[in-house]
Amino acid sequence: MSDPTLFALVLHLHPLAPARLPATMGHQAHAAFLAAVRGADPALAERLHAPEAVKPFTVSPLFGLPRARDGLVAMSPERTYRLRLTLLDSILYQELMGRFLTGDQRLIRLGSVDFAINKVCATPQGDSEAGATSAAQLWESARPPRSLALRFRTLTAFNRTQGRDRRFLLFPEPPAVFDSLLRVWNTLDGPQFEKAPLREYVAAHVVVAEYALRTRMWQYRHSRQVGFVGTVRYECRGYPEASRRQLAALSALSFYSGVGYKTTQGMGQVRPVPDEG
Repeated sequence: MSDPTLFALVLHLHPLAPARLPATMGHQAHAAFLAAVRGADPALAERLHAPEAVKPFTVSPLFGLPRARDGLVAMSPERTYRLRLTLLDSILYQELMGRFLTGDQRLIRLGSVDFAINKVCATPQGDSEAGATSAAQLWESARPPRSLALRFRTLTAFNRTQGRDRRFLLFPEPPAVFDSLLRVWNTLDGPQFEKAPLREYVAAHVVVAEYALRTRMWQYRHSRQVGFVGTVRYECRGYPEASRRQLAALSALSFYSGVGYKTTQGMGQVRPVPDEG
């Protein structure tokens, strides 16, 4: 069995003092992540900051926050909050774990607020949102499904901007979702999927069977972003079974890669839903 190259870490945090932060803090979590990497390896942080088609990490917003008031959330040192990081690179994992587990550096700063890291969870036993695997392991365990369901936990959208005309797809159409996952998959060490046959299969044979979605809006520092959250189930019809098996592997990858736009700033956090059929 291959060594893990995909990782999901969950940091359990509390602020050092009572604090208020913007309700949408994905950009602050992104900056905190890069600062943590910079503290461990400045050159690696610069590479992560450079523009790339596929980034080897995702960052969640803080989970466990109270309801916002006037766009701000109040946080207490008495409560624990959770920040989820996924890493698609074993070197990045090693650098960050070394940083977070060093006794005198168990702090992370979001905006103007310092948080103590109470615990770093790297396995499902520590936190159900943590884990580790590899593309090869996902492929080995994949089976051709009759249907696939995904739960979009945080605001999700697909960027369709052309020039100055900003456009976003606000529905998880099968080609958009699985093409997003396919682009990430083919950057990983493991079996490579041919794009054209899989895209043709998705366009012809994968349909939305049911959904429960809600539209949401996040206020970033300089702009607003509209997207959706909720659950979608896709039916995978017809043959070949190889394409259906590839979709099962891509669905499992979504736990680590996220889907769509700004996954490095809190958006597109996804969890596969077990097939009850």
